[in-house]
Amino acid sequence: MAPARAEGEAPSGVRLAWEPGAGTETCLTQAELERLVDVELERAVFVKDEAAAARVIRVRLDRNERGEFRALVTSESAGGDGAAPRPPAAPREVTARECREIDEPLALVVALLADADEAPPGPPVETKNEPPPPPKPEPPPEKPDEIQPLGPVTTAPAWEAAQRDARFRYEADVAGATGLGVLPHVGAGAEVGFLAEPPTLPGFRLRVLGLVSQPAEPVPGATVSFAYVMSGLSVCPNVARFARVTLRFCLGADLGALYARSEGLEDSQATTEFFGQVDLALRGALKLGNGVFGMLGVGVVLPTHVDTFVYRQGDETIEIFQMAFMPFLATAGVAYEFL
Repeated sequence: MAPARAEGEAPSGVRLAWEPGAGTETCLTQAELERLVDVELERAVFVKDEAAAARVIRVRLDRNERGEFRALVTSESAGGDGAAPRPPAAPREVTARECREIDEPLALVVALLADADEAPPGPPVETKNEPPPPPKPEPPPEKPDEIQPLGPVTTAPAWEAAQRDARFRYEADVAGATGLGVLPHVGAGAEVGFLAEPPTLPGFRLRVLGLVSQPAEPVPGATVSFAYVMSGLSVCPNVARFARVTLRFCLGADLGALYARSEGLEDSQATTEFFGQVDLALRGALKLGNGVFGMLGVGVVLPTHVDTFVYRQGDETIEIFQMAFMPFLATAGVAYEFL
């Protein structure tokens, strides 16, 4: 609630006008910017009542032709009754490659303008024909000032606390998957993933993927069916952004399992082999609108242990399947972003 002022008192507050453009839905909000400026100046800065505002700080947030996020900040007169007209300040521009990288410099620029706008020049003082006051007695000579050691200086005393209040970004995705080298034939299946991206750190992605393929036939009339399942956690920093397209590189560690079941052999059985693996992937996201993205991912996995499945018939050993040293995986699907 804006503070009340006496009737006839000229407005002296500062109001924030927030104008976000298309493609800035995941950037900071007006409430977050106001909170960061309050923390920066260590006091409540903005008024909500237009009648109480003498100045307006206008922030236009959009994306330029190079895909960068740009904030244009201007300070102008509110134009209300009783507001002392002052020339508008020169526009200031803040740009950043990533959406959340603009938070700190934008808050600093707005805080400087708000601090200057809250101290308008006062009305001229009327002079009266009064006799000059008697001269003051000379003060005693002061002792030399002692040199004090300088301590560390910070321009943002509570920026870390403000960053803790910034928003996380969350994304869930589902995709079809295919793989080469993890099963006897080309595998097909599905992947489900969940990504959490802190404001100042790379995203962390948890995923589960499963594949099946046509069974292998070691001898006529006998088959061995295989299934591959893996789950793991990856670190996925952004590596490039082009307008509506974002590219991420993911590096993770997984737990994999390879299930095999034989039929038609003398000693038909089922077995499951577990192993660890490292995965490397490049993931692209195309923004479709309303928080929906088209997703495409390609990558490889490096198993820490490669098993060989064989069938022994008398003195003869027949190799059924051995996983490749570096299997290839690809996924294509959709993702939904929510806050």
